[in-house]
Amino acid sequence: MTDTEQFEFRDAVPSEAGLLGDIAFRSKAYWGYDPSFMEACRTVLSFTPDEVAAGDFRLAVAGDLRAGFYQLGGEPSDGVIENFFVAPEWIGRGLGGLLWRDLIARARRAGMRRLVVDADPHAAGFYERGGMTRCGVAVSTAIPGRFLPRLSRTL
Repeated sequence: MTDTEQFEFRDAVPSEAGLLGDIAFRSKAYWGYDPSFMEACRTVLSFTPDEVAAGDFRLAVAGDLRAGFYQLGGEPSDGVIENFFVAPEWIGRGLGGLLWRDLIARARRAGMRRLVVDADPHAAGFYERGGMTRCGVAVSTAIPGRFLPRLSRTL
């Protein structure tokens, strides 16, 4: 398998919408959620070509391999991490850290001074290791009655 150092980051293209959804769905399932939970998340973990064309999706690429991505949104001063997923076979191998550094650099170049994310509880530790701190809770858009940790970081 490819070493993480061989990954490059580029903007995702609309034809990769299905691939992004597949990475997001498999990444979420990695944490052992039951099938009914996963089915409830399917819509928010799917992307259309138009969404990819309009959004700022960055994809980790090594040759023909596509292994993770993020989507950065928000305004120039306040960025929002809309999506951040690593394919399960790459979790714990350093790819998330490489994506994170790319995201931080991109946010700074865009003039963002703060980042916010509503995180899956299993991902909160990753974001905290990246310098984010808990600043509240958010209501899940996929699961009624579920709350997610909201984290932020000054850049």
